[in-house]
Amino acid sequence: MSYPSGMRTSVEKVEQTRKARLNNEFPRLSVDDKAALLRNHHPDFREGDKLNLRCGVNKGERVPKVLAELIESPSRLNLASLDLTKPDYKTDVLVIGGGGGGVTAALTAHEHGAKVILATKLRLGDSNTIMAEGGIAAATLAEDSPAIHYIDTMAGGRFKNIPDVVEALVNDAPFIVDWLTKLGVVFDRKADANYFTHMPAGHSRKRSHSIKDLTGLEIMRVLCDEVRNKGIEVLEFSPAVELILDADGRCAGAVLEDLIRHQVHTAIASAPVSPHGVVGVGVALPGMVNHLSGRVHHLPNLHIGEWDIRAALERHFLIPVMVDNDANCGAWSEFQKHRAAEIDLVFINAGIGIGAGLVLDGRLHRGKDGLAGEFGHTTIVTDGRMCQCGNTGCWEQYGSER
Repeated sequence: MSYPSGMRTSVEKVEQTRKARLNNEFPRLSVDDKAALLRNHHPDFREGDKLNLRCGVNKGERVPKVLAELIESPSRLNLASLDLTKPDYKTDVLVIGGGGGGVTAALTAHEHGAKVILATKLRLGDSNTIMAEGGIAAATLAEDSPAIHYIDTMAGGRFKNIPDVVEALVNDAPFIVDWLTKLGVVFDRKADANYFTHMPAGHSRKRSHSIKDLTGLEIMRVLCDEVRNKGIEVLEFSPAVELILDADGRCAGAVLEDLIRHQVHTAIASAPVSPHGVVGVGVALPGMVNHLSGRVHHLPNLHIGEWDIRAALERHFLIPVMVDNDANCGAWSEFQKHRAAEIDLVFINAGIGIGAGLVLDGRLHRGKDGLAGEFGHTTIVTDGRMCQCGNTGCWEQYGSER
């Protein structure tokens, strides 16, 4: 297919300068030059191109003008004509979007017994995912870890990322690469049959898994075949133009616009919040654990040292596993119960040992080395009783159930 006529001028400029550019070595930009380039040309940095949202759950946030105009615009629908008591489609789970994320969600829900409908604005698989060439990043090498991947990702996002989302991404990535491989995605391999990985921009380890320069296209080929083979219902050319909320304000469906028949349909998802059985395993352990890598460093009261417990459990259960200190888990659970109060919280866990979890400003506080809540191993008696941790005079030697 030829380029549209409106692009011909740009194409001709590229062709006219190609020879000169091939023989030029362009100097690296300084930090100040990079900042100026972003400030003057990147939509995320041009303040003049942004507005404060005036409505919705993100009210007050600064967003690009075109996005603000879209969100604040009147509905395309005649809402009075919609009868939500008689939906056109009923299902357990409604997935909106036919890219990698949407298709994976549909397959996961189907695997756990839910009836699924997937609605997408174009054809199944027409998405940004198919244009991803470089690869999918995952810490699968011995010299890499989710913790290092986490640091690289946070730094690459100028530490404006949502930490909990980044944590989920880096922990799930090795599991997803393995899952895709088992479905039939043929990642590039070395002569010894191990994954061939290369260094993606902004990363400190070789963790990008690719299929030549067709990574996203190959992933979507396999995933779309899997959706069709499983018999999951797909509504193509059916973008969601409004979300339907239930009496508690939770999303319960969507209004879909059929671009082929120029009709409007309603789809209601009736499944409860957690209908799909076991989709992950959470492990709360009494001792020193790395919540990013899922490794145990020391569980003194259980006499357990270094142990990659997450890898062992994921191999057994074939689902994601999250590992954390038991006091941190208790603190986060209590915080969720009182989240609306916007409180800081200290959770003390006293039994055979003594531990604590801290929630400050809505986030778990772990400290520099992840040991912020290990109060039980604070020395309170100089030259006191020997503790399982190797220290002497620890608090839990005197204040626990020992």
